[in-house]
This record gives sequence, C-alpha cells and structure tokens, in this order.
Amino acid sequence: MGASLILLGLELFSPSLTINSRAIVSYGLEEKRDDSHLRRGLNEEFNSTNSFLDEDHNITVSTFNSTTLTYSPGNLVECDKYLGLMLSKGLSCKLIAQHGEFVPYPNGSYSDTKFHKDPDAGAVFPDPRPDNQGGWIYVSNAESSRYGGVGALTFNSKGEVIDYRYVLPKGQSVDNCGGGKTPWNTWISCEEHDYGFCWQVDPTGERPAEKTVLGMGPMESAAVDYRNPAVPRFFVTEDSSMGPLRRFTPSPETVAHAAELNDTWILLHDANGTMEYLVVDNVTNTYHWTTSEWEGRQTAQDNYPGMEGIDIVEQNLYFVAKKVQLLYSLNLDDGTYNVSSTTHGEFDGEPDQIQSTFGNNDLLYFTEDGNFSNGIHGLDAYSRSFTVLEGNGKYKSETTGLAFSLNNDHLYFAFQDQGSLFDCFRDDGYSFTGKALNMKYN
Repeated sequence: MGASLILLGLELFSPSLTINSRAIVSYGLEEKRDDSHLRRGLNEEFNSTNSFLDEDHNITVSTFNSTTLTYSPGNLVECDKYLGLMLSKGLSCKLIAQHGEFVPYPNGSYSDTKFHKDPDAGAVFPDPRPDNQGGWIYVSNAESSRYGGVGALTFNSKGEVIDYRYVLPKGQSVDNCGGGKTPWNTWISCEEHDYGFCWQVDPTGERPAEKTVLGMGPMESAAVDYRNPAVPRFFVTEDSSMGPLRRFTPSPETVAHAAELNDTWILLHDANGTMEYLVVDNVTNTYHWTTSEWEGRQTAQDNYPGMEGIDIVEQNLYFVAKKVQLLYSLNLDDGTYNVSSTTHGEFDGEPDQIQSTFGNNDLLYFTEDGNFSNGIHGLDAYSRSFTVLEGNGKYKSETTGLAFSLNNDHLYFAFQDQGSLFDCFRDDGYSFTGKALNMKYN
C-alpha cells in the first residue's frame, strides 16, 4: 500500500479577528480566474503569516475583506455529485479517471488505454515537451499483483487531461506501491512484494524504465538528498515488520561519470555504490548508519515497523510508521531525530502517503489507510490537525496518489479500491498556497 506526505503553505484568515496595531490596509489579491482555468495562487503578494500570530499561535486580523474567499479547511460538507465524498467548504472535486474506463479528453475523444487498476502513489512533473508548454504530467502507480506498472496522465496548461498511457508497461512490474521524485524529474516506482525492486521511470515514457540498485523486498517509498550533488544519497522505506530504512550512496566514480555525461539517471544503477541502514538510539534521540542489514532490520522492528511514506525537506528527512502511527523526523546534518504521533482527531487510521510542496506556512499532509472512512488530513506547525476531505459509503477505501499540480491549483488523489482518481480545486479560484477562511481543527 502506498505512502505520501505533503508540506503545503497555507495562510489562514478570519474576518472576525483583530490584530493590535498591525492593521492590514490592502492585500493585492490575485486576478480572479475565468471559468475554464484555475490560476496560480497568491503567495508572495500577501504579508508574512508570522505577523499575525500571537503568543498562543492564534491568528488575528483587523481589516480584511473575506468576500472573495470561500475555502474553509476542516468544515466538511457532502459533495452533491459524488455522494459519500465529504469535502471542506469551498472545495470542489471532479472524477478524471476511473479504473476499467477510457480516460476522457476535453475535445470529446478518449484515451487508447483504459485507466489502470488499484491506483497508488502519484506525483506531478513538468512536461518538457515543446508541444505542451506550461503543462504537466501526473504519474500513478498501479498496485495490481497481476499487471502493475505506472500510468501517466498529461495535462495542458489549463489543467485539462490530454493524454493517458503507460510509462512503465503493465506486466513488466507488479504491485507498484509507493515511490519518490528525483531532482532530475524522474519517478522512482517501488514494487511491494518479497522480490520487489524500485524502478526509475521517465514520466514522458521516452526513456525506457529501468530497475535500480536500491534493494529488493517489499519496497515502499523513496526520497533523495541532493543538496550536495557530489554526494547524492537515496533513501528507501520497506513495508514489513523488520523493514529497514536504506541509504544508498553512488560511488564517486559513477558520480563523476554522470557529470561528464550530463546524465544523472545512471546514479540509480551503480552496482558499486554503498548501501547502509538506519540505527536509532531512543535514549539519546540520535542515530547512525551501518552496513549491517541485520542491525538495520532489528532497529526497525523495535522502533518503526511497517514504514510507509518518506520525504526530505532541506536537512530534514521525514518518514511514517503505520503500525505504531508515528512520524519520524531525522536531521540529516547533526545526527538527531524526533518522533511524534500521527493520531489526531478524525485521523484515526494508519498514516500512509507523504510528499512536499512549499508556501508561506508548512503544513504536513497525509493520506490514510485502515479506517472505515479514509481521507486526507493535515497537521500544522503546532501539531493541530484538520481534515481536507473524507470518504464514506461508496468512497471509503484507502486514499492514495496525493499530489499537487505545479502551480498548486489542483490537488490529485484516488480511492484505491474503487480505482477513482479525482482532481480537486478551490471554488474561489485561489491556489492551495493561498489564504483560507476559518480552519476547523479536529
């Protein structure tokens, strides 16, 4: 089962609050969207959110025209079109792909291939092809034990689906679960079975997918620390009770060769690289890396069995352990770590997928697996939780594939068992990094 975490910037405002002497005079609101296109969200044009937080972390504003804002995270209402889908007020979703059906295009035509079964982890990449300027590609793993593979939906600059195809052919891999993005815009797709591998995938499909050297087993998700291109490091989680956190470092010779060729793809296929495993000390909250796989598996069993999503933001590496419902945060620079619970309010299932986007505030987003009504939930910097959306009735299976479009106008996610992929957007036309009204915490 897949794994995702997203850090997203979001500014919160309530028209009923006041702020001492820091009155807001004007906001320079972004241009409203037309009916066919969700525009890029406001970000830099707004004042820093830190200016509006008091010592109790409450947001206060004195002068603000809220009539243009309708998005209210955590205040759930049932969607009229998709009964059983509970959405935050001011949020709309549309079904863009359904397992077993051809994907519809805006010109009235359809894809040549039916949308895949069991959609799992997903990610968004810029489309480098000159005939689709401003567009992007959403890749989606297929966690099918029979077919598997990776599908890719191409969007134009208006956010419309214009193509669907496999970029890792079905049958070439199976049980494609979680994954991770590389800095050079390829997708690492992980097979979750005893003899599973991680594959490097070109989102355009122009370069054939290739097995990596990141290990074998029930592989889950991957992340890359590329702050120092001379020493790139790849991290992979394994979804088992003794699944270790792996760290792979390509050899200096391969790194140099990749630079000469201007081809970072080869870093993931270096048979001479070094594989290490995480070992934590829960007394001192420090950690180290070992080449002993057994030691790595033992520390995983004792501390974080059943790892799922993983992500890196600057010097911090995050991963979730679903069985114990914990979020680990490793400082990659000083060898320390912190642990926090992912069990908050409505989020009472198992934490699953994690990824990152950025804005003025960092919010941590989770998909969910294991509850009767699974959803997408968030945590703010003060560990306050809220629910973005939730499935009931028909839509109650594991939520997967969480990703944001390049401009943060669109939120993509799927209900895995139903094979339903949704595109969600704010009714007020702002992006998910824009301001919002009256967040309701769990």
